[in-house]
Amino acid sequence: MSRSHRRFSRPMIVLLIALMAVSAIFVLHKLNRSTASTAQPQANLPSSVPLAQPPAPLPLAPSPIETRTPTTNPSQFQVTPASQTIQPDQGAVSQTQMPPATNQWANLLDHGSAGAAPPLTLGRGPLLDGQTLLNAGRLLDARKTLNDALQAGKLTPADTQSAMQMIARINQTVIFSPQHFADDPFGGVYTVRPGDRLARIAMQYSTTWQLLALINNITPRTLRAGATIKVVRGPFFAVVHKKTYTMDLYMGALPGSADSMYVKSVEVGLGRDDSTPTGVWSVGPNAKLLHPTYYPPEGGPPIEADDPKNPLGGYWMALTGISGDAVGKTSYGVHGTNDQNSIGQQDSLGCIRVGANDIPLVFDLMVEGKSQVMVVE
Repeated sequence: MSRSHRRFSRPMIVLLIALMAVSAIFVLHKLNRSTASTAQPQANLPSSVPLAQPPAPLPLAPSPIETRTPTTNPSQFQVTPASQTIQPDQGAVSQTQMPPATNQWANLLDHGSAGAAPPLTLGRGPLLDGQTLLNAGRLLDARKTLNDALQAGKLTPADTQSAMQMIARINQTVIFSPQHFADDPFGGVYTVRPGDRLARIAMQYSTTWQLLALINNITPRTLRAGATIKVVRGPFFAVVHKKTYTMDLYMGALPGSADSMYVKSVEVGLGRDDSTPTGVWSVGPNAKLLHPTYYPPEGGPPIEADDPKNPLGGYWMALTGISGDAVGKTSYGVHGTNDQNSIGQQDSLGCIRVGANDIPLVFDLMVEGKSQVMVVE
């Protein structure tokens, strides 16, 4: 082969080899792409990068439910069986919270979350109607139903006791708790004006400033203009039953009137040898004394207020007889006692004794110049 032919063939050989190499690379690239298209996506990730796990589902938060604290618990207002007599509340009235409500009671009050309250079935008698209204949270209506029946005097003795017991428990909230009842015809609310004094407000409602201070948890010094306070419309009255040694407390008027509302009952002690005169007595002006000195009617040295022998128990309300056997008598009164065993007994010189747990409330309820005490057999 000549030298010129060798020069020509060498470049051709190199070119052919190059073309073959390019073709081989092209074929290999096509094969690789085809393989990759049939594999899972994560197969192309570097082995050093861990695969992310799907996040766990978050727990669902409970939907918010509006709750309200009911004012009363209907379980404490059950009708008393006929064989059970009233047990007067022990201890002076205090601003205690009502017991926690049952779910059923909360549902009745919370119409926003529980739907409409079930319809009431009334007309089955005052006690059952009162219980139904109580279970529906309608304390004022329940009290009125029971009190109307009580004032009408048509209940049996057993039903009378049951109605009084239910009303007394309602009044622990309606009268003696700080909760406001703006629609209460025997109470309501009052917005304090600049320059008001608690005694002046009490006078407008024929009650005592001590009672307003008690139920609102305030003092004359803490009264502030613009504040809304609870008020109670007096005056208060008392009926003492000599046979049962009980004092029934009323507001508005003596029982038998449409303006009279039963409040509660307490136990009392009376004069030995039946010496407490029947009739109506007036609590006159300046008749109430705290921590009084005792002057024995039979004579002898006075007994100071802090002396344990003082039989007045720290409280004295002078009575003036205005009707019945009480007419013209002025040496009698309602007072506390230093002898709790005398309650329920004839042990005084004729006065009406009230136990240590009850006399502070009775004292705060009575309004000088307006309140009256009726003593009956």
